Amino acid sequence: MISRITRKATFVALSDDGFRVYDGSLRMTYLPHADPTDPAVALAFGLNRKFGKAVERNRARRRLRSAFVSVVDEGLARPGSFLVSAKRDILTVNYDEIVSSIRRCLARLDTKA
Repeated sequence: MISRITRKATFVALSDDGFRVYDGSLRMTYLPHADPTDPAVALAFGLNRKFGKAVERNRARRRLRSAFVSVVDEGLARPGSFLVSAKRDILTVNYDEIVSSIRRCLARLDTKA
């Protein structure tokens, strides 16, 4: 189950203490839960107005969320909070490439965190 990040404190902690990885047009920041027994995965997206119009930002969020959920269903994401942002070309990238980028980011997080 993937939940939304809603608390400002979580966003601040991601910004200050999170582990950052990049792959192509994708950027992922990860912060493990304070309670190691908490199995939840929390997700937020960082797409601001510079990214594009609301329709484009929403489309990018839907594509990223769908790809992230498919990777989480494979069991590749560890519990914690994730902030995912992307460059504008994520709108034209093949869906399978987005999934591959997320997998590579998660693999890099395994080596960093």
